[in-house]
Amino acid sequence: MTEKIMTVSFRLMRQDEIYGFLNDVSHQITGTFSEVPDCAKEFLKVQSAYEEALQVDDTVFSASDLAAADREADGAWTGLNMYLKAMRLYPRADVREAAEQIWNVFSRYDNPTSLAYATEYGLMERMLTELHKLPESVLEKANAVIWIKELDEKCSLFIQMYALRIQEKAGKVSGASKTARLAAIEAYRRMVAMIEALLLVSPSEEIERFAGHLNELIANKQIVFKSRQTQSAKAEI
Repeated sequence: MTEKIMTVSFRLMRQDEIYGFLNDVSHQITGTFSEVPDCAKEFLKVQSAYEEALQVDDTVFSASDLAAADREADGAWTGLNMYLKAMRLYPRADVREAAEQIWNVFSRYDNPTSLAYATEYGLMERMLTELHKLPESVLEKANAVIWIKELDEKCSLFIQMYALRIQEKAGKVSGASKTARLAAIEAYRRMVAMIEALLLVSPSEEIERFAGHLNELIANKQIVFKSRQTQSAKAEI
């Protein structure tokens, strides 16, 4: 029997993660209850208002455009990674040695593509700065100039778009979307308190199932937080 719903730290989430989590909770509510409890109805209403506020914010600059630019940069990193691995096995020794010099710089940064945007592109910029310090003859010998140029261009485009989005969001996050986000978080907490009370005084199969699903969502978030902290520690090192 589930008696307690796990605590989730909204402080550790980015704004898009908060929305994603609360949206997942909404789906669990509508998919679990044959008749939605009043406490959950309030949450669904407030969450819907939060979604509308975010959609208004995104009319100037689309989050999907930013995600597409990130995928392009991630693809360029993956291409360079695969290319260097192959060139380290090239039949000619001089080409292998050149590729190895590039790899020694590239591989120090592990795979940044799954990190938060700010961390990922901070690492990318540092890595590219080091790669550009290598002798041009080394880059040309390994035929890696075009690969590094591609990654550089994709990263620069993303960083420009990200900076624009931050500027656009700066005035709006303090307004309607921030108010809506805080209201949705508070509605979530009130709902959880009521669900826990129902688990104690009037448990039902649906209440039990919803609480279990909610704990699964929170457990998954905790894994993400732990992974992010580990990656951040590695980046600092």
